Amino acid sequence: MRILTIGLSPYLLTSRSRLNAEILKHYNLMGIPVASLVWGHDRTYHVPEEVKGQSRFFYKFKYKNIDRRIPLTLFEKDKDQTVCIYETIKKLKPDIVITIGDYTEFSCMKAVKMYTEDFKWIFMLCNGTQPINEYAYPTFEDPDAIVCSNPKSLPEIREIYPKDAIVSQIIGVDRGIYYDRKIDRKPGLRVMSCGKKTSSDNVPMLMETFADMAKDIDGWKTLYLHSNINDSRDHNLDLLKSRFDPDDKLISFPDRFVSITDGYSDEEFAEELSLSDIFVSIPITSSTSMSVLEAMACGCYPLMSSCGSNLYLAEELSDYLGNNFRTEDFIVQTIKVMVPGEHYVNVPMPDDLKEKMLNAQRNLRNNKGLREKFEEFTKKYNRDTFFETIDETIEKVLVSNPVVCLETV
Repeated sequence: MRILTIGLSPYLLTSRSRLNAEILKHYNLMGIPVASLVWGHDRTYHVPEEVKGQSRFFYKFKYKNIDRRIPLTLFEKDKDQTVCIYETIKKLKPDIVITIGDYTEFSCMKAVKMYTEDFKWIFMLCNGTQPINEYAYPTFEDPDAIVCSNPKSLPEIREIYPKDAIVSQIIGVDRGIYYDRKIDRKPGLRVMSCGKKTSSDNVPMLMETFADMAKDIDGWKTLYLHSNINDSRDHNLDLLKSRFDPDDKLISFPDRFVSITDGYSDEEFAEELSLSDIFVSIPITSSTSMSVLEAMACGCYPLMSSCGSNLYLAEELSDYLGNNFRTEDFIVQTIKVMVPGEHYVNVPMPDDLKEKMLNAQRNLRNNKGLREKFEEFTKKYNRDTFFETIDETIEKVLVSNPVVCLETV
């Protein structure tokens, strides 16, 4: 069996790219031939290697101190996406193709399936916005299985696409990394956020809001932004820091480039989470809430934008904690804005972010053992179980043609 994934480069700092990285590692370690067709790859930082006279890109990672690598094919800028996918499939001849992304990104798969049906298509739908536009309905006609990362979208997908079986499974947390860590938090409130330095993650608003509050409130120590600060796209974080924190006392960045496998390891990322008190995730869309779960596994109080899988997670968390907490305690209210593509994104409201950070500080102070409860909440979500379900789905689509919808967070 051969597997091809299609999605964001596994070297990026997003949930979709991390999900691609985890899938690639999982099947590589199982000894299954796996490769990936990717966009968003930094060709200047993660450079190609010469292999038999040809330039080849690889995704590299370590396992038990052994270097491993997985071949990457990059989308060509001047070539149509449908053609790139078709040519890659014809060349690599995969049995399974796993696409990872939104429905707007893979409408071309219908055309690919028209020209070749020599593979089974698993659509890992990372959809953080609702509703799904009607023009996209034909995209859902051809997958052999659907993995829905946003449970809030599941009822709508049920109406669009008939299913023979429904399996619910959350992506979860890597137990070998994010649990049983020694917590040595320093005095003062430490807020942490993880994401890209693009407008979609609302980093400037978070920086300004935290700086304004920390100047007036005793005990607010620092905002740590775990971001790809050396990426040339969008915001210049150093300039923003000089504006909001001119005395260099309130906002800090990683001391080196951040990516999935280069710069900060997963273990180092978990260490930063363990040193923090509040974790803020306020993107304009949310399709997996992966980093929020990892933060809670390290004892952080989560604050999330009111969208996508974040809403589902906040509801589950408030139910778990009981009557003293509401879903709103973990949600930053947003306003919906329509963007190109005729779909909505969610823009957080600065005043509500301030109120929710103050509320988080009070709840941490007044509820002993709350951090431990956050960790316990995440333990029911096991990433190993998620991959067991994906393995079973692959087996089913190889021997038959079921329509399966896997619900994930």
